[in-house]
Amino acid sequence: MPGLVPLRDLQSATERRGTQVSPLAMVCRPEPWDENGGGADGSPTTKCALQDHGRGKEPIGGYEMTHGYREGMIVEAVTKPGWGPGKIVHINDRLHIIFRDDEGKKARVFPVESPFLRLSATQNDPILDNLPPLFEKDGHWQLPISRISFATAERTFLRHFPAAFSDPSYTAGERKGKDSAHHQFHEQLGLEEFRNLLALDDISNLAKRALSVKVPVSELLSRFENAAFHDALQDLNAARRFFSALLRLLESPVINAEVFEPYIDAVSSLPAKRAPVASWPVATLFPHIAQPGRHMFLKPEKTKTAAETLGFDLRYKTTLNWETYAALLRMGDVYLDLLKSRGATDFVDVQSFIFVAGGGYDA
Repeated sequence: MPGLVPLRDLQSATERRGTQVSPLAMVCRPEPWDENGGGADGSPTTKCALQDHGRGKEPIGGYEMTHGYREGMIVEAVTKPGWGPGKIVHINDRLHIIFRDDEGKKARVFPVESPFLRLSATQNDPILDNLPPLFEKDGHWQLPISRISFATAERTFLRHFPAAFSDPSYTAGERKGKDSAHHQFHEQLGLEEFRNLLALDDISNLAKRALSVKVPVSELLSRFENAAFHDALQDLNAARRFFSALLRLLESPVINAEVFEPYIDAVSSLPAKRAPVASWPVATLFPHIAQPGRHMFLKPEKTKTAAETLGFDLRYKTTLNWETYAALLRMGDVYLDLLKSRGATDFVDVQSFIFVAGGGYDA
């Protein structure tokens, strides 16, 4: 069709206009391209054009789409700016949309050719891009549980810590023990001493120094996990494999499956006598203590509850795996970026924030 351009070119048109995108809107209207008044398959066809309402210019371009939209597209509700951007999660005879700042679990429903929707100039959103799988019930698409918005999560956190991450009660209750463990790790080991002890095959001394780090047990490991971990590192062969894989993980410039999977294999090979050792708290403990700006701690029940409350797909599995840990790091990155203006500096802050937001303090 004359005048139609691919959607990627429409997106490029908004990007070429720099940051002045607020006057731009995607306007869609039915177009009778053939004698049947529809597309090639006889279905309704919509012509979408990007218009600059602030300057009254002609459409920049158009894109022919059956029904106007596709699942996964990011849209905006013209009359509900407070809902923020929304993601189309399902299309049948209607559009089912989850809006980022609209709380609850059910998708909002719009007619396919609703005049109250427009395509967002930005086709990605860190929260909407990580929604958990939805399911259909009685004709409505919905999330597993009701979710809260970031604004609500932030208000909950500030109710407990009015000065956010610089609040004295936050520093004393949430950061002090974890910061102490971080400093102890580097005083006892540090990567250079870590490498030297491994090179000398002084595994007994390496284990002794690592285990001398005073971990805030109630916040990180349970007493049973802590005792089992101590027992497991007495097996020098298993400990050698564990510390070698841990060092490779900490030294790697990129955290990916290639370095993480050998590490969790080493954790899984630790002998378990008194309690399970191949658990998420044990596996994520030393990476998090050593590098809290790169690695995040995973306390399963608390983190799962927080992720569900925030509507973030943790992809959780009980067995140690890269997919779950990658999702955890992704969640950490998303919320660290959102919380930097409040003074958050690393994943210790993110972990505390999502725990509080998930109702941890209220419980």
